[in-house]
Amino acid sequence: AEIEAAGRVRSLKKNDVLFRSGEPADALFVVASGACALRGVRRGDEDAAVIRRAGRGDVLGEEATVSDFSTRQLEARCEEESVVAEVPLVVLRRAIGRVGSDAMERIERALRRTATLDLLHTASFTRALADADVALLLDAARHVQVARGDSLYREGDVADAAYLVADGLLQAQTDDDGKPRVEAYLQRGDLFGDEELAEREPRRVTIAASGPAWVVAIPRDVFLPVARRNAPKLAAAHRITTHAAPPKAPSGTTTHVC
Repeated sequence: AEIEAAGRVRSLKKNDVLFRSGEPADALFVVASGACALRGVRRGDEDAAVIRRAGRGDVLGEEATVSDFSTRQLEARCEEESVVAEVPLVVLRRAIGRVGSDAMERIERALRRTATLDLLHTASFTRALADADVALLLDAARHVQVARGDSLYREGDVADAAYLVADGLLQAQTDDDGKPRVEAYLQRGDLFGDEELAEREPRRVTIAASGPAWVVAIPRDVFLPVARRNAPKLAAAHRITTHAAPPKAPSGTTTHVC
């Protein structure tokens, strides 16, 4: 009853937009009838492509469950006349919480898994991987939130994971006589932190958040076997770029920090 009172039902026409990339992610959507497509620009592409389709009973907008500040990663557009129920996340969590913490964790874990899979499908390094390898990355992935000004890791730390930027902007910094020197900016879809993994080398740079950031960590023991099986594909995804100023928009290439 609480969810029904707080939510709303939206009747949409073909080509109507349910939500756009970059909008605040604070609600989930359930398709009651019709069909919607999640569209986004895969890293390395210029045009948007369909990442996933949602039909009756399917959920959209799962990224809302991952981060307290997250924005929409993709655009949701109706492919036919559709009826969609909108459920504010805070209300859903309160209602599930009354059932018990185990139920909340189980439901949110399933929603986060779908959000992670959507992210992996937009990354350049995963597009040519076999489904089994994508599943391995998905099973091992964990979500990390980094507050503005905080460091994900620091120069000299032991390398134990590779990372994929889900949202936000991060800086790769080196020390310049006690002052941070920005070597590159990392944005949505960028893979980083993998080159030191093979030999467990110390981190060569510090990764700090320019604002609130959400990254996906893939542990070394999972990432390395997948990377070795797909070395040519992974190498093709690497683009080394250094920006003198923060990027204004995704450039269509993957920034890889050595």
